[in-house]
Amino acid sequence: MQRWLMAGTANPSSPPSVAGGGFSPAASNQIAPELSPVPVEFPRHLYPPPGVDTIDFRIVRQMDPTSEFDLIDFTPQLKGIQATVFITHYAIFNDGLLEADFAFQPTLNGARIYPFHGNPAFNPSLISLGLGPDETNNSLINGYLVMNPQDRLVWRAFNKDVVSVAMGVRVVGYVDQTSKRRSVRIGG
Repeated sequence: MQRWLMAGTANPSSPPSVAGGGFSPAASNQIAPELSPVPVEFPRHLYPPPGVDTIDFRIVRQMDPTSEFDLIDFTPQLKGIQATVFITHYAIFNDGLLEADFAFQPTLNGARIYPFHGNPAFNPSLISLGLGPDETNNSLINGYLVMNPQDRLVWRAFNKDVVSVAMGVRVVGYVDQTSKRRSVRIGG
């Protein structure tokens, strides 16, 4: 996301500062003789840059008792995407009663991602509780991940309870067709 800020002084016709230092319009005019727009880009791990396609996968499934299911199974290349995919946030949802009865396990190419998300008391630590009662923007968790076209992202859900439970995952990010940066993966 790119914004424009104006460089220079707020009031170029004001007199220069005489005493006590401080801001001097005359001095700032030497640095920036005229007001000109300066491009400012927000961090790519928080906001999608201009000109990219955003992604927002949302899936909720009623899970049978003592079952597991891949809620998300995503490979960019199989969807026709030949570019880098950046995952910036995720959210999880379930309507079960006890944390020990359900879990989510995200993997990239078979390796666990976000290994430090979840309850560290479980071994291995599984992501089990969401931050809200739904998958809205208020429930999003920061989770920066870079995917190449051939990478496979899988979010597996486990219902270990004796009753059926609604479980869901939301993944938010963007497809950057223009980025030439090196791919970096955190975790896994």
